[in-house]
Amino acid sequence: MRLAVALVAALAVMLSPSVTEACSCVGERTIVSPGDGVIDVPLNPRIIVKYQYDEALVELRAVATQEVVPLTFEAHSDRGNGTWKMAAAVALEPNTQYEMTLTTSALPPTRTTFTTGSSTDLTPSAFGGLESIALETMKYPIIEADGSQCHSSCVERQGTDHVSRIRLGYADPPADVALLVFELIRESDRTVVGEVVILPRTSSSDERVLGFETCDRRAPPLAVGDLYCGRLIAYDIAGNTTGQSVEVCDTAASCRPQLGAQQCTPADDCVPETTSSDSSGCSATGAPSVVAGLAGLAALCGRRRRRPS
Repeated sequence: MRLAVALVAALAVMLSPSVTEACSCVGERTIVSPGDGVIDVPLNPRIIVKYQYDEALVELRAVATQEVVPLTFEAHSDRGNGTWKMAAAVALEPNTQYEMTLTTSALPPTRTTFTTGSSTDLTPSAFGGLESIALETMKYPIIEADGSQCHSSCVERQGTDHVSRIRLGYADPPADVALLVFELIRESDRTVVGEVVILPRTSSSDERVLGFETCDRRAPPLAVGDLYCGRLIAYDIAGNTTGQSVEVCDTAASCRPQLGAQQCTPADDCVPETTSSDSSGCSATGAPSVVAGLAGLAALCGRRRRRPS
């Protein structure tokens, strides 16, 4: 019997897709902002591009004069979903058409154009920031009833036997938001442990749940019992930011390992491994304050605060 169980487990490992197979595709590259054909762009636009698996070169030049505009980029990694680069294009000429070219070694160049207006934009978007957060971890692989184990090469483990999931609550951002970035900070040392681009959407999954569904590796590893704070930063087309002063904090809860509707997929709900009730009605595992992983109740347990900008 033990031999049969071992053979089943070994076969499951052999049949599971490898990380190499999951990533053996040609990376995308996209000019996000300013969008192609957009007019009346402020004279201080924020250039935003995305690419995967390859280094990218970005060039901005005036169409009429072919004069190149110098750009200094800052790069942001998006949890396995590519790299985002942003640069401030300062002192562009008014009422002028510009062309952007994004080049990688694996794909032909992509080009877009935009036309400036006559003024700068220094007013941030009217975005209220993050409203609630719930942090969950679940042990993986999961032991099935017959003793075999579920394995998934698409689960991001990074040296731990747990996978993580983060549920976010926030109002829909205004239309002028070009980029929405979530940052997760470990409160003990104020270190940013994860950065995820929420908008523009990079997958078909729910952008308010960062987790371990299929190969969409969006949540950074969480340590059970540690306190984390999250914030959502909204960038408009001019690079003005808002939301960074609002943080919501919560403690990572440990969920009971359980399978979802699909084979070898963690369940959507979180059942804390050990629970007790406090006077507020919020479930707790020692220090954690997450109720069954539900974002709505997490809003009651979490702490929302503002930090100086």
